[in-house]
Amino acid sequence: MKTESIKIEPHWVLSKEFIWESQFAQLQDSANSRFCTKKILQIASAVAATLLLALLIPAFYTNTIDVAFGEHKSIELPDGSKVDINAGSSLSYKPLLWKVSRKVQLEGEAYFEVAKGSAFTVNSKAASVLVLGTSFNVYARESFRATCFSGQVEVFNLAQSVILSPNMQASFDGAQLESHNISTALQTIGWKSKQFSFDAVPLSSVIAEIERQYNIKVLIPKKIDYLYTGNFTKLDDPKQVLEILGKPFGIILKIE
Repeated sequence: MKTESIKIEPHWVLSKEFIWESQFAQLQDSANSRFCTKKILQIASAVAATLLLALLIPAFYTNTIDVAFGEHKSIELPDGSKVDINAGSSLSYKPLLWKVSRKVQLEGEAYFEVAKGSAFTVNSKAASVLVLGTSFNVYARESFRATCFSGQVEVFNLAQSVILSPNMQASFDGAQLESHNISTALQTIGWKSKQFSFDAVPLSSVIAEIERQYNIKVLIPKKIDYLYTGNFTKLDDPKQVLEILGKPFGIILKIE
């Protein structure tokens, strides 16, 4: 009769292997758990950041109104304030932050009728204008001028500040911010009714205004270091306007 050989493992050996396998399995489970937790946290953080960005982007949205050469545009701001924007100008503001901060950025020229309320600020590269409720005109191109028509206006930059009352104007020449009384305040907003008046204004500035209003390019034959006093209306033919403009100085101005 054949006898079968049966191998019996010692109990302590089985226990040792079982313990090692059990510990290894626990370590794997722990590592997997930490990995999953870390991954979940990363995903949650990414989702939270995306949601936060989605909420913040509209708040910082800027509405920009660009007015091309040859055009004028009238708009109403969220608080009911009204703005007439001249040709070749740009106005921007943040609609969703308007109740917190009534601020606009201007490049060019615009006339404002501000509804009463919190501080209203018009920012430009040269200077800023601060009001509560008033009407005023801001010219912010190669030079800066602010003209007050009602209420009070504060005009300021980093170094200086002046207060304007009706029929006063502030100007900035790049170095000094000054204020003075003017008897022809209404002439500064003649552009609203397509009327343009100039009193000892550099001819180059007058030509630049004509180019903006008619959306044309003027050929200038030579350096024009002259001052011009006169007026024109948007209804006038641009060729005739240029002919009248150049005649006192003996120059011929043509449309390109």
